[in-house]
Amino acid sequence: MRKMITLILLTFISCSSDLDQSDSFKITLDGFTSDLENKDTDNEFYEVTVSPNFVRLTCSLGGVYGNNLELLFTRKGEFVRGNLFFNGYGDGNYTFKNYRYFASNFFICEIIEINENTGKINMRFSGNLYENDLDLNSYSRAISGEITVSFLTSEDPILALQFQGTEQYCDCSINGEVWRPLYTTPMSTFWNEGPYEIKVSIAKLAPIGTHEIGSYNGQNNVSVRKFNPQTLTYEEFVVQGTVSYSYREFHGARFYSNIGTFSLNGVNSSNPQETIVIPDGVFRNYQQYF
Repeated sequence: MRKMITLILLTFISCSSDLDQSDSFKITLDGFTSDLENKDTDNEFYEVTVSPNFVRLTCSLGGVYGNNLELLFTRKGEFVRGNLFFNGYGDGNYTFKNYRYFASNFFICEIIEINENTGKINMRFSGNLYENDLDLNSYSRAISGEITVSFLTSEDPILALQFQGTEQYCDCSINGEVWRPLYTTPMSTFWNEGPYEIKVSIAKLAPIGTHEIGSYNGQNNVSVRKFNPQTLTYEEFVVQGTVSYSYREFHGARFYSNIGTFSLNGVNSSNPQETIVIPDGVFRNYQQYF
């Protein structure tokens, strides 16, 4: 019996949550580590907020020059976006951002545990933020962290898209996975932290209704591309399907929004073994007609 009790106790101890350890918020910036849980000045602080789908981290590293960091992750541990504002005072101010394309591939995160009962989170992350978010060879800041801290709760951050002040969206599922864009630039082009980019266009003369993708000399179109992190280029999918619109809104200066749906099958032109299925796309785009 004593052996059994000892075994149960050891099992319980070994299975105890990592969140039983004391709070720690360690951030390393360009090789220099700060433990903000044991901060030296009032200029250093941190905050971690957990919402239904996201984890948001903000902190100020203080020092002679101010470094204000903001990182956003999904609760699954996928990097969404980040920026580091450097206040150099007389030497100028600089903002470093994540690499624009397939951002989650270039900034790694592991959310070990989010414990709703204790209100603590345990996670680690590492990656670079760049002076030029289009150039991996531009000057960058190396950031890593390992934290075990209490978190605040909130609603999800508002990630609604706008172009020229007009709401935009392009929501769908790609091979059964929900896909929602975070950005729309240039107009009618949608993308997020993942590898896919979708562009939707409707021909000026196309009547309300459903049309084959590629009709009207290719002006009714839904193009899908996937970013290849090895070549740092996009690979185009050859697609077949339909695109429809039910309403067109005029915004002045020949600009319009089209509201509609699309569905398609596609084959990667650079890798014919890779296919995609999008059965349920809904969109509101922004176009200029001449």
